[in-house]
Amino acid sequence: MGQDEYLLVWAENHRVLTVQWTDDKKAFRGDEKLYECSEVLAVGSEPTFVIRIRFKDATSGLPSRYCLNIRAANIGNVWLNSNKFDSFAGRDHAV
Repeated sequence: MGQDEYLLVWAENHRVLTVQWTDDKKAFRGDEKLYECSEVLAVGSEPTFVIRIRFKDATSGLPSRYCLNIRAANIGNVWLNSNKFDSFAGRDHAV
C-alpha cells in the first residue's frame, strides 16, 4: 500500500464456521477467470486462523491494477483493490 495508507480489517460479531479451502480452481463456484491463483496458507485455531489468500488481476483493469483478497475464518472476505497508487480498499459484504 502507499505511504500513510492502511488496510482496515473489521470483525463480525457472529461466529463463522471453519472451512477447509483448496487451491484447485475446479473447486471455485462461479467465474473461474477471477481466480488467477489461490493458495492455502494455514489452517489453525481461532482467533488467528487465516485460511487462505488469493490474488487476481482486476477485470478490465489498467496496467498496475490488481485485487488482493484475504479470507479469514472469523472475519470473512477482506479485499484491497489497487491502482498504481494503492488508493482504495474495501470488503465484500455490508456491516
